[in-house]
Amino acid sequence: MQQNSLLLALFLLCFSIRSGSGQSDDLRTLLELKNSFVTNPKDETILRTWNADDPNFCNWTGVTCGGSVIIGLNLSSLGLTGSISPSIGRFNNLTHIDLSSNRLVGPIPTTLSNLSASLETLHLFSNRLSGEIPSQLGSLVNLKSLKLGDNELNGSIPETFGNLVSLRMLALASCRLTGTIPSQLGRLVQLQALILQDNELEGLIPPDIGNCTSLVLITAAVNRLNGSLPAELSRLISCFPN
Repeated sequence: MQQNSLLLALFLLCFSIRSGSGQSDDLRTLLELKNSFVTNPKDETILRTWNADDPNFCNWTGVTCGGSVIIGLNLSSLGLTGSISPSIGRFNNLTHIDLSSNRLVGPIPTTLSNLSASLETLHLFSNRLSGEIPSQLGSLVNLKSLKLGDNELNGSIPETFGNLVSLRMLALASCRLTGTIPSQLGRLVQLQALILQDNELEGLIPPDIGNCTSLVLITAAVNRLNGSLPAELSRLISCFPN
């Protein structure tokens, strides 16, 4: 009996140490993010609650926790002017990221792909992000909403987006994207909205899009698309009702 009690005590001690270590790691990562988000000392007050003197980060601006685990970052419309640190990919339980409507610059971190087991929402729209959309984002198989529109991106829509089988919303408007619409998007049978307008996309609309029978909204105006609408789009009865 005493041996069982000793084993239980050792287990609880190990669990407590591991839990404390995880919270300390999250604290350091949040402070790294703050340093990348806030580059102008005059803007320090934007995330003034993000302070090492208050280790209870679950009370910090924009941080949502489940228990003591960070599950959400909502920093929309705060006037952030820095960049997105690759360290954002360390939050293994993060389900929601919203950094939209700021003035963030630089690339979209490829490390976001580390969140494939948890991330459901990724909103980075209305910033000044540049570079190509990382193909690694195609590993975020639990993602339901991906909004990257209104940025200064370039390159093409990654074919790997065809792996985002849980996706309901894909918004890529006003991103200066080139190339063709990947036929692989036809695998997204749960997709409800496909927003592609105001880019420089070329070629035909893939017939495979007709497989996305959950679509209720598709926009692709102000591009360089050519050819006629594929007959397969007639399956999209919510988009093109009789």
